[in-house]
Amino acid sequence: MTSAASTQAQRSARSDRALVEAAIDLIADRGYERTTLAAIGEAAGYSRGLVTARFGSKEGLLWEVVERMLHSWGARRLRPLVGESVGADALVLTIEAYLRAVQTSPNGVRALYALLFEAMGPSPFLRPRFEELHRHLRRDIEGWLEAGKRAGRVREDVDPKNEAALFLGTLRGVTMQWLLDPVSVDIDAVLRDYARNLERDLRADNRS
Repeated sequence: MTSAASTQAQRSARSDRALVEAAIDLIADRGYERTTLAAIGEAAGYSRGLVTARFGSKEGLLWEVVERMLHSWGARRLRPLVGESVGADALVLTIEAYLRAVQTSPNGVRALYALLFEAMGPSPFLRPRFEELHRHLRRDIEGWLEAGKRAGRVREDVDPKNEAALFLGTLRGVTMQWLLDPVSVDIDAVLRDYARNLERDLRADNRS
């Protein structure tokens, strides 16, 4: 790649990143429907025309927002932290990665949940992507639990499929309550308490 082409690619990457970050902040603040291409461009310091040129449409930009948030969560936070852990250890580390995301990228979390609600209502084109996301997450959790059972670290009577749905539902439900009422719901304390319960309830030597 020539120097000029490299410089252009770097400029494009910077503008794309700025547009995505502006979209995340605006969606977190006002929701998807009230976030316009013009507002995104203005917040990022660019024109609406550049948003259209880069992503084609508001929906195109939205897909990029979702993809980048998921990459940040999965590739940069979750997988490096979980590593080769299985069973309750993997689930506890997943909670730790999630809480780090809440602490370091609260607008990203707000934007993600805003889009989740849009997917179930006025923006159904989002639904297939989020269905796929949750299927992948549940499969990961099921795999960790099945590996934990094989290693003798998870109780034999634990159903990995049901436990995965319950685990993900707990994360989503607690986060929704925190977003609605952050004064009354301490997401860090609640999810750390849940993590301790998982370690107690899932371990193979639990006879209660």
